[in-house]
Amino acid sequence: TIGTLSLQKLSGRARILPDRVTLEPIGFGLFGGKYEGVLTFLAGGTSGFRLKAALAGIDMAGAMAFAGSPDTLSGRLSATIDLAGVGIDAQSALSTAKGTARVDITNGTVKNLGLVRSVVVATSGRSDVSAASAGGSRDERFSRLGATLSVASGVAATDDLRFESDDLMLAAAGTIQLNGSAINLAGHVQLSDKLSQQAGRDLVRYTQEQGRVTLPARITGSAANPQVRIDVA
Repeated sequence: TIGTLSLQKLSGRARILPDRVTLEPIGFGLFGGKYEGVLTFLAGGTSGFRLKAALAGIDMAGAMAFAGSPDTLSGRLSATIDLAGVGIDAQSALSTAKGTARVDITNGTVKNLGLVRSVVVATSGRSDVSAASAGGSRDERFSRLGATLSVASGVAATDDLRFESDDLMLAAAGTIQLNGSAINLAGHVQLSDKLSQQAGRDLVRYTQEQGRVTLPARITGSAANPQVRIDVA
């Protein structure tokens, strides 16, 4: 274990110095996947860490539960990370981590996102259509969710987030609190060919890019309660 984090089948080579312990290389099982790379623990008045590794096959449902945001995101993550911070418990690590990461999650679900329903409501052209009456689940399945992240002070910033599903594609930029407490993303939602063909002729004419309905969107709220706004104006 590291703090409250359980590891499986750990193996590595340790270099021990008065101010640090560096494990390089090191590999272990984590949330059903693998961590392979370097792990450094810093000694002193406040313990610190450095992670530089490739991750593969990480179960995001388990990882999000450990981070304090259960039942918000599922799928399998692959990533390259280079992060440093203070503390070995989840709260301290998330709030102090600084560095960069490239993350790609496949075949998962963002709970309660409701992108498709928000588009249906915004483009219906009817004042009597609400999110509730639009029907369908608010959970949004995706084939791929990826982003390049710059991490500091508990916040991950990105300018290339991309969400892909059978129904739509979202490209966005903005920030996400690592503990899931706040989201602030802005970008564009592009409907699939199938949904674009079902849209009204005027909507396609005024909003299409390469034949697909494309709409400006903003996502705010939290990981547990995301809010999607389509900027119809």
